[in-house]
Amino acid sequence: AHTKVDVVEVVDSTVNALWRRATFTTITTLVTIIALASIGVQSLTEFAVPIIVGLVCGVYSTMLIAPALWGTLIRAQQNKGQKKSNANFAKSKSKKTHVNKVSA
Repeated sequence: AHTKVDVVEVVDSTVNALWRRATFTTITTLVTIIALASIGVQSLTEFAVPIIVGLVCGVYSTMLIAPALWGTLIRAQQNKGQKKSNANFAKSKSKKTHVNKVSA
Protein backbone atom coordinates (compact mmCIF):
# COMPACT_ATOMS: atom_id res chain seq x y z
CA ALA A 1 0.00 0.00 0.00
CA HIS A 2 1.10 3.54 -0.70
CA THR A 3 1.53 5.67 2.41
CA LYS A 4 1.98 9.43 2.43
CA VAL A 5 5.21 10.50 4.11
CA ASP A 6 6.05 14.02 5.25
CA VAL A 7 8.70 15.72 3.11
CA VAL A 8 10.59 16.93 6.18
CA GLU A 9 10.91 13.34 7.44
CA VAL A 10 12.30 12.19 4.09
CA VAL A 11 14.84 15.02 3.97
CA ASP A 12 15.92 14.41 7.57
CA SER A 13 16.38 10.68 7.12
CA THR A 14 18.28 11.21 3.86
CA VAL A 15 20.65 13.78 5.37
CA ASN A 16 21.22 11.58 8.42
CA ALA A 17 22.10 8.62 6.20
CA LEU A 18 24.40 10.70 4.05
CA TRP A 19 26.16 12.61 6.85
CA ARG A 20 28.54 9.89 8.06
CA ARG A 21 29.58 8.70 4.61
CA ALA A 22 30.11 12.24 3.33
CA THR A 23 32.15 13.17 6.41
CA PHE A 24 34.53 10.21 6.04
CA THR A 25 34.93 10.77 2.32
CA THR A 26 35.64 14.47 2.79
CA ILE A 27 38.18 13.90 5.57
CA THR A 28 39.98 11.23 3.53
CA THR A 29 40.13 13.49 0.48
CA LEU A 30 41.28 16.50 2.53
CA VAL A 31 44.08 14.50 4.16
CA THR A 32 45.31 13.37 0.74
CA ILE A 33 45.15 16.84 -0.79
CA ILE A 34 46.85 18.48 2.21
CA ALA A 35 49.60 15.83 2.07
CA LEU A 36 50.14 16.54 -1.63
CA ALA A 37 50.18 20.29 -1.00
CA SER A 38 52.68 20.07 1.85
CA ILE A 39 55.03 17.50 0.28
CA GLY A 40 54.70 18.50 -3.36
CA VAL A 41 56.19 21.24 -5.45
CA GLN A 42 54.81 24.75 -5.90
CA SER A 43 52.48 23.75 -8.76
CA LEU A 44 50.84 21.05 -6.62
CA THR A 45 50.34 23.51 -3.77
CA GLU A 46 48.72 26.02 -6.13
CA PHE A 47 46.49 23.25 -7.47
CA ALA A 48 45.52 21.93 -4.01
CA VAL A 49 44.06 25.20 -2.70
CA PRO A 50 41.22 25.44 -5.27
CA ILE A 51 40.55 21.72 -4.83
CA ILE A 52 40.14 22.18 -1.06
CA VAL A 53 37.85 25.19 -1.56
CA GLY A 54 35.77 23.24 -4.09
CA LEU A 55 35.54 20.24 -1.79
CA VAL A 56 34.34 22.35 1.14
CA CYS A 57 31.80 24.18 -1.06
CA GLY A 58 30.55 20.90 -2.49
CA VAL A 59 30.03 19.34 0.92
CA TYR A 60 28.30 22.48 2.18
CA SER A 61 25.89 22.59 -0.75
CA THR A 62 25.21 18.85 -0.65
CA MET A 63 24.53 18.70 3.06
CA LEU A 64 22.88 22.05 3.81
CA ILE A 65 21.57 23.77 0.68
CA ALA A 66 20.31 20.94 -1.55
CA PRO A 67 18.06 19.18 1.02
CA ALA A 68 16.41 22.44 2.06
CA LEU A 69 15.91 23.49 -1.56
CA TRP A 70 14.51 20.08 -2.52
CA GLY A 71 12.11 20.12 0.43
CA THR A 72 10.92 23.61 -0.48
CA LEU A 73 10.32 22.65 -4.11
CA ILE A 74 8.41 19.49 -3.16
CA ARG A 75 6.22 21.39 -0.69
CA ALA A 76 5.50 24.07 -3.30
CA GLN A 77 4.51 21.36 -5.76
CA GLN A 78 2.26 19.70 -3.18
CA ASN A 79 0.65 23.04 -2.25
CA LYS A 80 0.06 23.77 -5.93
CA GLY A 81 -1.68 20.42 -6.33
CA GLN A 82 -3.70 21.02 -3.16
CA LYS A 83 -4.86 24.45 -4.37
CA LYS A 84 -5.74 23.02 -7.77
CA SER A 85 -7.86 20.23 -6.25
CA ASN A 86 -9.54 22.75 -3.90
CA ALA A 87 -10.31 25.00 -6.88
CA ASN A 88 -11.78 22.08 -8.82
CA PHE A 89 -13.90 21.08 -5.83
CA ALA A 90 -15.18 24.65 -5.41
CA LYS A 91 -15.92 24.84 -9.14
CA SER A 92 -17.87 21.59 -9.14
CA LYS A 93 -19.75 22.63 -6.02
CA SER A 94 -20.71 26.00 -7.51
CA LYS A 95 -21.92 24.29 -10.70
CA LYS A 96 -24.16 21.99 -8.67
CA THR A 97 -25.53 24.94 -6.72
CA HIS A 98 -26.16 26.84 -9.93
CA VAL A 99 -27.96 23.87 -11.47
CA ASN A 100 -30.10 23.48 -8.37
CA LYS A 101 -31.05 27.16 -8.38
CA VAL A 102 -32.05 27.05 -12.04
CA SER A 103 -34.11 23.88 -11.69
CA ALA A 104 -35.82 24.96 -8.47
